[in-house]
Amino acid sequence: MASIGGQDYYSQLITVAMENDTADVTDPDDINIEFINAPGQISGPVIISAQINMEVDEIYFDIFGPVGAPDPISNKYTAIPESANIYHFKWDINGLLDGNYKVKVFVKKDGLSTYKGTPVTIQRDTSVTNGDDMGNISTYLPECGVKKICSSDNVCSQTSITYDNKEEMYSDGAELKYHGVCRKDTGNADFYLPECATKKECSSDGVCSEVIKTYDNKSQMIEQGAEFLYHGICGSDDARLGDFEKMCEDEYAPVCGEIKICEGDFCRAQIQTFSSMCKLRVNRGRLLNYGGCEDQAEDRHIMQIEERSSLLVNDQLGDILAELQELRNMVREQQNEIKYLNTLVVELGEITQKMQNSINNFITYGVDDNTKKLGAGERAAVIHSFKSAFNKLPENEDELSDVIKIANGRWPSLRSEEAEERARKEFKNIYKRNPDTEDPNDNAAVTVMSYGLRQKAENRNLESEKQGIKTFEHIYDKLPTTTEDWNTMQAITYSGATR
Repeated sequence: MASIGGQDYYSQLITVAMENDTADVTDPDDINIEFINAPGQISGPVIISAQINMEVDEIYFDIFGPVGAPDPISNKYTAIPESANIYHFKWDINGLLDGNYKVKVFVKKDGLSTYKGTPVTIQRDTSVTNGDDMGNISTYLPECGVKKICSSDNVCSQTSITYDNKEEMYSDGAELKYHGVCRKDTGNADFYLPECATKKECSSDGVCSEVIKTYDNKSQMIEQGAEFLYHGICGSDDARLGDFEKMCEDEYAPVCGEIKICEGDFCRAQIQTFSSMCKLRVNRGRLLNYGGCEDQAEDRHIMQIEERSSLLVNDQLGDILAELQELRNMVREQQNEIKYLNTLVVELGEITQKMQNSINNFITYGVDDNTKKLGAGERAAVIHSFKSAFNKLPENEDELSDVIKIANGRWPSLRSEEAEERARKEFKNIYKRNPDTEDPNDNAAVTVMSYGLRQKAENRNLESEKQGIKTFEHIYDKLPTTTEDWNTMQAITYSGATR
């Protein structure tokens, strides 16, 4: 419901349209999921419910969108039991961009999983007011509106009026003139949220002094090289504008948001943690998720990995290819089956055709931007690393998630004491000492050798890897050839462990 560049970031009426008939469904073991509510126009949090036709082991909701946006959100929500096999979650849509979202219900039962998704459209409706308390700081982002006012003798004029927020402005029948409080002149600033700043100015005879003046907004202040003093008009007693940020200080409920930072004509997006939603709105930010950015980034990444594993196992390859902007290529799939998959399945017990297809699709396409960049050969090497560590290929969705984690440099959930003991012995052979479990570099070396964790594509350093190969050759008197050899070379190159 928000966007960068001077548009509003606070509560307005939102239309949510949900269409069950276009949902995509995969139903192992006859699990059936149905959305049972389709709210229309709302002004705050929305309750979305779904019904499952049987008891399940795990259930959660996921929001993805806006679809097609350069940096869409992907948030996981706990499913709250409502009644027999009916679950819901409360989705606070305030602070989100307009656009098309996808709400999904993920269900796991007996090691199998499925999901049902439904499209959700968030569209701002500025023609009505939501009746929020206009005195609340959460809705105080001033707007200068213009309204036609007529005297008793029918003499009319267009009058500029400062409103607490856009809802109040529209409810009074005014039209937006510009963002911020009204001012006497009608300059052409993109939006007006005045900042009081000081700047050193010198006269023609070389006499300099610090001049305090009001700038239209933070961008103008930075562009002119002024140093910030406080929010608001210099010397004004407009405490609401000058001190409204201080009104947030007693509130602490961290959120992760995105703000626009401008320096002259150049603007960039910056993601940071704000102490509260109040602080985020004061800075005209876009809500990404509740909680700190650092706290949520890892959870979001793990959740995305698990979702992509679910898509692979449940034959939803089309969703992955759409995100990768790829077309399906059956010839490549057949070539990779012959070149990589057939070699992998040799000397292993029976693996289902469904899992073979999932593994081959991972090798052929990857599942995200990083694994796509790795290339088919490196993705196949990740499968070899899993096989080396666990003496088997991934047999279910959770194990395939571990493969994707390894490819993204993340520790797998499944552990192999045999592989880790083998890695500790190799560590002693390389570094002439036992690994220190309290040292993160030593732990990284053992983990990389155990499971073959990969560097992200953008972090790989080929020159460092060449040196790592030389070091490996010096220690082992041979070049790396096996999966274990290459994992050891990766540990030597990137772990940071030393003798």
